[in-house]
Amino acid sequence: MSEKTIHALRAQIARLEARVSMLEQVIFQISPASLGPNLDNVEAVKTFLRKHDIDQLSPHVARFLSDQLPVDWRALANSAGAIQTFKLLAQNYSITEARKRLS
Repeated sequence: MSEKTIHALRAQIARLEARVSMLEQVIFQISPASLGPNLDNVEAVKTFLRKHDIDQLSPHVARFLSDQLPVDWRALANSAGAIQTFKLLAQNYSITEARKRLS
C-alpha cells in the first residue's frame, strides 16, 4: 500500500471514530440506560471517559455515569462536581488521591 492510501485509510478511521463517539452521545441523551450493561464497573466508566471529551458531557450523561460508580466515587462526584471527578478518574487517580486533589 502506498503512503497516500494509508493516510486516506487513517483519515477514514478517524472520521468513523468521531461518528461513533457522536452516536454514543446521542444514545445517552435519548436513553442513557441503554448503555448501562456496558458501564457496569469503574474500569468501564474510565474507558468511556477516556474516549470522550469530558467537558462536553451533558448533565444528563454526567448524572448517569456518576450513578454507575461505586459509592465512594459517586459521593465525590456529588460533592466536588462530576466533571472534575471524571477528569481524575479518567487519569487513573485512586479515590484517595482524587479526594486530596478536590479538597
